[in-house]
This record gives sequence, structure tokens and C-alpha cells, in this order.
Amino acid sequence: MNGIFRYDSPVMEFFSCVADLMILNVITLVSMLPLVTVGAALTAMHRVLLDMVREREHHVVRSYFQTFRSNFKQATLLWGIMAAVGIGLFLDIRILRGGGLPGAVLTVILGAASFFWYLTFLYLFPLQAHFENRMRDTLKNALLMSIAAFPRTLGILAASSLPVLLVLLLDARCLPILFFLGAVGPGYLSALLYSPYLKRFEPDEE
Repeated sequence: MNGIFRYDSPVMEFFSCVADLMILNVITLVSMLPLVTVGAALTAMHRVLLDMVREREHHVVRSYFQTFRSNFKQATLLWGIMAAVGIGLFLDIRILRGGGLPGAVLTVILGAASFFWYLTFLYLFPLQAHFENRMRDTLKNALLMSIAAFPRTLGILAASSLPVLLVLLLDARCLPILFFLGAVGPGYLSALLYSPYLKRFEPDEE
């Protein structure tokens, strides 16, 4: 029985991992509050999550804020681009609703564009966290990788929908779960899926 509570036992490692995830979720949500910092916050979150998935030595708070600071400029610009495109697509679809057959056709086209926008978004900040590239290369690689790794992308899509499902199933009762695990829960599951794929593009020494 005493072995269960040893610091290196599987049970204690599990609880330690959950505690790290909860801390990471809270600082990520707080960092996202100004809205303009969403990109840097997601980049830092994915950096820590990838280290956790790969069982690397890490300190959640220190690693988070180091990545946040070092990626702030480019991650913020990437977030600005994605936000502007996303808002534009949403407004265009709203305007075209009820526009007859031409409007319906354009709505389908814009819906497809929105789908690929979301796929790009899912990979964008993990790539920003893990590789040093120009913005246009990071955007292009995020889109291409989401298509090339499509079986994994389906899993990442499913993981990203979990907060929405919780809201639909539990209403306000899901708020404590979202506060402590709402961002990092789907992010951790996503990191499990994209981590092996990223290894294909890493230098041998990594």
C-alpha cells in the first residue's frame, strides 16, 4: 500500500501530471484574456504539452513563460492573421445566407474554406512552438500537415470538439472542468497524436 504513494509510483505520477495540466490550463486561460495574446498563449501551451507527452524534463510555469516571451511577436502576428481571416469568412457566410442559388454555392465554397482554416489553426501553434520558420512557411506547413496527416487530424478535430460537447451535455456544470482542463485536455490529446508525426521533420539529433 505504501508503494502506491511513493513519488515515483504510477499513481503519483498520474496525479502529478493532472496537477501540471491544471496549472497549465489556468495560466493559459489567464494569458489569453487580453485576446491579442491568444497566439502566444497557445504556442506556449503546446510547447509544454509536447514536453509532457515526450516525458522531457520541464517546469510548467517557467517553460510556459519562456516560450510565451520568445514567440510573442510571431505568434501574435499569426493569431492576428488567422483571426482576421476567420472573422472575414464568418461575416461573408452570414451575408450570403438567403441569397438564392448563387449565395448557396458561395456559402458552400466559403464553408469549405472555413474547414481548411480550422485545420490550419489546429496545427499552426504546435508548429510555431516546435519549429523556427517564417510566418508564411508556418502557415503553409500547418495547412499541408493537416492534410498529409489526415487520419491523425480527424482525432485532433475530435479532441478539439470536447469542450463544446461538455457545454452541450452539462451546461454551466462544465465550467469547473473547462477552467481547469478545458484547453489543455484537448491539447494534450492532440499532442499525443501530432507528436509522432512531427518527429519526421526533426533533425536526427532531436
